[in-house]
Amino acid sequence: MPDKSNSTTLRERLRENPIAYFVYGILRRLIFEFSMTVSQLVHLTKDSTGEDGLPLPPPRLRYWVHGDKDIRSFMNGGEHVYRDVDSILSARENSTAVDLKFLDFGCGCGRVLRNFFTKSPNHRYWGSDLDHACIAWCQQHLGDRGDWRVNEAEPPLSFASDFFDVVVANSLFTHIDERMQLLWLEELSRVLKPGGIAIFSVHGEQVWRQPGFDEGIKKQILQDGFHFLVNNIGIRNFAGFPDFYQTSFHSRQYVGSVWSEYFKILDYIESGVEAHQSLVVLTKP
Repeated sequence: MPDKSNSTTLRERLRENPIAYFVYGILRRLIFEFSMTVSQLVHLTKDSTGEDGLPLPPPRLRYWVHGDKDIRSFMNGGEHVYRDVDSILSARENSTAVDLKFLDFGCGCGRVLRNFFTKSPNHRYWGSDLDHACIAWCQQHLGDRGDWRVNEAEPPLSFASDFFDVVVANSLFTHIDERMQLLWLEELSRVLKPGGIAIFSVHGEQVWRQPGFDEGIKKQILQDGFHFLVNNIGIRNFAGFPDFYQTSFHSRQYVGSVWSEYFKILDYIESGVEAHQSLVVLTKP
């Protein structure tokens, strides 16, 4: 029987030959684009309304915010995040209040907010994202449910100080470098009301301590508390994200030390969102 411990995957073998790896990347991209085109045609010819009664975004936008164009996966993912966030708000008696001003920062095409629209309709909702296509779709199809705005890659936002009761940023601080994170922590603190609740997700220990994770990156996280991995560029960037949108990892100690300069940390919930990312619950004194 062959020794599988010495075997290598096709991708690992191709990496040893830059030309072959480049061709492999092109083929993967062509297959992806063909599949996306077929999915788009299906979306245009079939009912594009979700089980929640709201319009469904097209496959490319679903892939942008979820990493998968599958409708069921997209809907389930948004509902899971909603449940995780709502359970935090419920425990702090925020979800029972009426007319809370709620911001989903990095809202994409409304994957999470659509659940709040149908399950927590007593609040006022804003969505902000740097992707013009996502915001344009939300304005056209969900414009009666919330206020949708395009933001730039760096602050400021177009909101007054102390404006929101709740600010949620899911899968945002998991993808930007340390300098940008500090800028946005300061800005989101500015727009949050004193006593308001902020809920941000990070790639915590549940992610970077798992078996098979790169030992060099793990060592740096343990040493510095933070690592920014650039691994989604060029032909591998299927979704078309900006080059600054990569992958970030945090230690709990780092969050407690650095983020406390901008917020008061109320809780840190390991694997708090979709049993994967960790949730940091914050307030503004």
